[in-house]
Amino acid sequence: MPDGKNTAFAAALDQLAEIAYDFGPFFFAVLFTLVITSSARRWYLQAQRCRDLDTRNTYRNYFYASWLFGMLLVGVSVAWWLRSKWETHHTFAAAVVGLRPNQSLWPVSNDQYFWSRLSPHQGPLDRRNDYWFITVIDHPLFRGETFRLNYWELAGDGAINQAPPSPTATIEVKVEDPTQFPQRYVLEGSGPSIHAIPYSE
Repeated sequence: MPDGKNTAFAAALDQLAEIAYDFGPFFFAVLFTLVITSSARRWYLQAQRCRDLDTRNTYRNYFYASWLFGMLLVGVSVAWWLRSKWETHHTFAAAVVGLRPNQSLWPVSNDQYFWSRLSPHQGPLDRRNDYWFITVIDHPLFRGETFRLNYWELAGDGAINQAPPSPTATIEVKVEDPTQFPQRYVLEGSGPSIHAIPYSE
């Protein structure tokens, strides 16, 4: 069983890691200034009592270099903070409706800013599923912008999670109206020639 000291140390490390994640370069700039530069200043003051001129000059240069580098880190971190504060993100939400039990979709790339879920279809298409997805991009949406999804189609009524390793086709979901969400699409065709078109009930 871990003792109290180890538990407190682990909790402190977790808290530092969380702070570093939240504040990014600014955290490391402050940490560098408080630890490295402060230590260099203390060593420089101690070296003043040394009679060796080269030793005093070495610690003085080390202190000046660490101070300048610390100020550079602070400047870079402030610039990073301003950029991250002013940077805007845009989302695209859509659904491919009416998937049969033997059909499956998944994004082409494993993007960490892509979320998806499968839900039963609410409408005239019986025993079908809707593939909902949201993706985050760094620019405004425009009409005709495309998002690519891998498509699998099994023979018969195979389960969704039994898709083969190689996709049957790659479909493109094109933005119809950048101001309205979520946008709905339905698959048309079959096999490698399948494609997505706008859907309206």
